[in-house]
Amino acid sequence: MPIVVGTNSWVTVAQADTYLADKYGAGAWAALDATTVKTPLLISAYRWLRRLSGYSLPAASLSQNLKDAQCEAAWYLYKHNDEAEKREALRAQGVKDFKVMSFSETLTASTLPAVIADLLSGFSSTYGHSRFTISRDLKTNSGENG
Repeated sequence: MPIVVGTNSWVTVAQADTYLADKYGAGAWAALDATTVKTPLLISAYRWLRRLSGYSLPAASLSQNLKDAQCEAAWYLYKHNDEAEKREALRAQGVKDFKVMSFSETLTASTLPAVIADLLSGFSSTYGHSRFTISRDLKTNSGENG
């Protein structure tokens, strides 16, 4: 499937190449095939970000932060998706803790990498990290005191 900006991506492969060319540790991105690896990674990153709860992300946007977040998410998927899928499968099976030889891990809820969360902060549909709860005293507002 080709990238269609505004439909399945906020960035082109060329824009992602430019962004990731300057990212420390992302030198391997340049060697990836544009059609078989970069395009699916960018589309997967777009879909992942669009499904996030707590954010209101438009299908099409000129926001540089949103474009950068997609590039960061694509790189994250390339580097960490296999491990994340294994952990998610364990969580889905009810595993909370595991130990292999001297390594142990407690599986907690997945969190968005900080660099991506920071880039998306302007698109948050929550305030801080919690939703607004509004309550009022109807008697006080109506002038009734009793």
